[in-house]
Amino acid sequence: MIDLVVLRHFETIWNKEKRLQGHMDLPLLTSSTTLRLPKYTTMFSVVSSPLKRTVQTAQLLGLSPKSEDALIEMDYGEWQGQTTLNLNQDEQAKGLYMTPPGGESPKDVMDRLLPWIQTLRHPTVAITHKGIIRAMLSLATGWDMTHDFPEKIRWNTCHHFKVHDGRLSIHQLNIPLEVTTNET
Repeated sequence: MIDLVVLRHFETIWNKEKRLQGHMDLPLLTSSTTLRLPKYTTMFSVVSSPLKRTVQTAQLLGLSPKSEDALIEMDYGEWQGQTTLNLNQDEQAKGLYMTPPGGESPKDVMDRLLPWIQTLRHPTVAITHKGIIRAMLSLATGWDMTHDFPEKIRWNTCHHFKVHDGRLSIHQLNIPLEVTTNET
């Protein structure tokens, strides 16, 4: 079994405004808090989406990630920049098959993500996006995204999956990041 620990990037202005970012390459809001991943991940390979917000998150964690295109956020097409409140319930009820005009569905994201997951041979930390983590949850559990995930997912934590025979299973969700202190 291969360990896969995933973390959503830290907050951007559009996260704060509850806007769909998709492939928009926004920087992080500044943060004075110093965080790190759980100690057991120190020997893991590190990858991230190619978008600036994930690379900056890795750097704030003291990591140098390898870029992985499969980890880029869902393409929200014409919905990019809209607030999540603007999405109507009919669209959300489509779950895995909700497809923004000119974008991709969560099912499309799963189809792009699965081949990458199947190539993993070493414990890996992936710094990525909410849409990617939701796709991983679906791959691990069969969740169809037509309703909320059964467990509350906190986006300022990391999530530990296991990869076995190219399939995902959940090991532990909502693992807190460790706050580091600068001792003088």
